[in-house]
Amino acid sequence: TEEQSMYDWEQVKDETDDLFMGNPQFPQSETMTFEADEDAMTIKLTWIVKDGTSAEEAMEYAANMVKSFNDIVAVQSEDLNSSSDTSFGDLWNSFGLTVQVGTKDGSWLVDKTYKAGEKIDLVSAANDSEGPKPEEYKGPVKDDQKKKK
Repeated sequence: TEEQSMYDWEQVKDETDDLFMGNPQFPQSETMTFEADEDAMTIKLTWIVKDGTSAEEAMEYAANMVKSFNDIVAVQSEDLNSSSDTSFGDLWNSFGLTVQVGTKDGSWLVDKTYKAGEKIDLVSAANDSEGPKPEEYKGPVKDDQKKKK
């Protein structure tokens, strides 16, 4: 039998596509992708932005992407807290993170990797928008499927 996934990654993909693609809040956005590896307990977030995006904008996008991704996954589990002004969220306590923001021409403006539980040093402005609230998620909650490391 196939092992059941910790989270509904298809739902996460739908949510990230809706949030990061074509959103006027992110005018520099081109494409955002992620790779979740439950065996390695790592997540790689990659956001390609328009050429000419500044390093400050890229850092803002990176911080927003990490918080928003946590919030999208957190709606599927009562064990995960959403991000806040002082936290990138609980997902990163159990998953290692690689976060990249780069331009279409292939330059990485942000390229950082963190171990699970390691302090994330991305910097964002104080006017972050909040992610989805737990009551918005209508799919299965898979708390009993959580892996402990």
